[in-house]
Amino acid sequence: MDESPGKMYALAIVLTSLATAAVGLRFYARKLRKICPSWDDYLILFALVFTFGTAICMVVGAAIGALGRHTHLSPDGFPVFDHRMEVMFEITYFSQLTQTLTFGLTKLAVVLFYRRIFATRTFSIISWIMIGVIVIWTIAFFAANLLQCLPISETWTNIVAGP
Repeated sequence: MDESPGKMYALAIVLTSLATAAVGLRFYARKLRKICPSWDDYLILFALVFTFGTAICMVVGAAIGALGRHTHLSPDGFPVFDHRMEVMFEITYFSQLTQTLTFGLTKLAVVLFYRRIFATRTFSIISWIMIGVIVIWTIAFFAANLLQCLPISETWTNIVAGP
């Protein structure tokens, strides 16, 4: 199978465009109905910012990194860690951070959206519990991804290629 960084470009552009269109239509619908945007609208817009961050990571990873390319192996069968692989590990690191924030903010936006639709006492209690779980999850995963190696640059510079 051929190397295909072009597929990474397509994924980044198409999926980010779809997300942007969905968020744009959401704000357009609110404007048509003359309803002020709510917290859930602003959170999904903020999540879109991090979606763009992930897309940028994918484009950079495909352009100057090893994203969408085969891993080259040395004669003894271990991966060759060149500049492209180092860039790939950097991109993976930053992409994990942007994805974690995107997922957390999107989950919060959905729960807040549901709170507007289902305004019962029981659902309010359950949704506040879910908001707490989502906030804790997002902080925990962001911190775990951020601090997986100390100093942080060890994540992509101290790669061991084989035994």
